[in-house]
Amino acid sequence: MNLIRAADPAFLGLRKRLHAEDSLQSPLLTPLDVEYSKEYARDSKFADVSFIAEEDGAPLMGVLAAVREHPDGDQEISGFGRPDRISRRQNP
Repeated sequence: MNLIRAADPAFLGLRKRLHAEDSLQSPLLTPLDVEYSKEYARDSKFADVSFIAEEDGAPLMGVLAAVREHPDGDQEISGFGRPDRISRRQNP
C-alpha cells in the first residue's frame, strides 16, 4: 500500500476514480468545490494535506483535508473550511 499525496501527479486521477466508486457521492470537496472554498475564505491560508491510499494502482481510501490558517494565526484541520471527507472503495 502506498500513500499518494495531493502534490503527486497521480493524485487527481485516483481521486476521480475513488469518487466515482463511492456510493455516497457528494458535490462537496470536488475539485471545483475546493477552489470555491479557497476563494470564499480568501482571508485564510490553506495547506493541502490530502492523501489517497492505493494498492496496485487502485485507490482504497482517501482523505481530503487542509490545514487552514486564520488571519489571527489560529489553525484548524478541515475540508478546506468544510467538514473533512473520507471516501473508501466499497469492495477493496
